[in-house]
Amino acid sequence: MKKVLFLLIILTVVAGGAFAQQHYVSGDLILLGLGARYEFQLTPSFSVGALTYVSGGLFSTSYGVYGTGYFYPWGRDPFYVALHAGFRTRTFFPDTSWETNFSGFMLAPEVGWRIDAGNPGGFFVRPGIRIPLHFVGAQEVTTDAGGTEKVNAVVPGFVLFVSLGMMF
Repeated sequence: MKKVLFLLIILTVVAGGAFAQQHYVSGDLILLGLGARYEFQLTPSFSVGALTYVSGGLFSTSYGVYGTGYFYPWGRDPFYVALHAGFRTRTFFPDTSWETNFSGFMLAPEVGWRIDAGNPGGFFVRPGIRIPLHFVGAQEVTTDAGGTEKVNAVVPGFVLFVSLGMMF
């Protein structure tokens, strides 16, 4: 473990990111939901962070917690690609006889732009698109015949969002 930590520190210094560290905190606005993000810039091209959200509507509710890696292909350019990995719980048709609950691991690729509003390093806007892939393992589902069966599936999603935040 000490060797791995030492190697990560050396790689961060070699990549030139030891002095480029910045923190980003933002709130996500999604259709019928809210989220919160934290991002820590390790190098001009790479940062890590966390994302949590809750959303609800007439036909489904969900919440999730993820660890995130962000990659900025052109350094501090606002365009980025990200990969979220974490846990998600989703309920379809809550409070009805068709209620179905799914919980499990989720991967969510994302693309977006972190745009400074005014002076660089202050307030920013982050519009983007996230495609969550919810890996549902061995969930018990009621069949049309009234029985139950175990189902393994990948439940995809599509999320448009806008984040508003501050860098410090």
